[in-house]
Amino acid sequence: MPQKFLLWTVALLGVYSHALSQDGPYIRMGLGIAVAPAMDVRGTDNDWGTKCDRIINPDGLEVTDECDSVPAPTEWENAFGGGSGIGSGLALGYRWGAFRIEGEYFHRSATYDERSDIAIFDAITLDKQDQEIELAIAGVDNLLAHNLFANAYYDFALGPALVSYAGAGAG
Repeated sequence: MPQKFLLWTVALLGVYSHALSQDGPYIRMGLGIAVAPAMDVRGTDNDWGTKCDRIINPDGLEVTDECDSVPAPTEWENAFGGGSGIGSGLALGYRWGAFRIEGEYFHRSATYDERSDIAIFDAITLDKQDQEIELAIAGVDNLLAHNLFANAYYDFALGPALVSYAGAGAG
């Protein structure tokens, strides 16, 4: 089985390199696994606790003098493990000899589906947490990225079936 796979791989690389060496327009596609790293998320706010919010708590229940002055900014952190998903791309380009230019779209989606308690490190945020009617936790469900690039390449033919390249892009 491994010999048959190797034979087909080498044969298809020859077809691929021949198609890649033709001048004119081309389409390139890709599909693979996207592995997203762990995230440390830092949040900040400067809003009122829910007890002081007159829309959520119009009757001012359980409110003392803590709602008399504007709240100070607060911050907190959350940590989430990594995620995995799918990555796919499409490029439309044009080739002139050894030069290529292309426009590329790349889409990544990774599922974390994770919840994390809020880590509070300062007294202001702890006080503000006491002003909440319900305590929140943080979560990340899905991470989605849409990327658009413009790329330019110069191909170096190292042999009949081997091409290396140098490139630059912006996006």
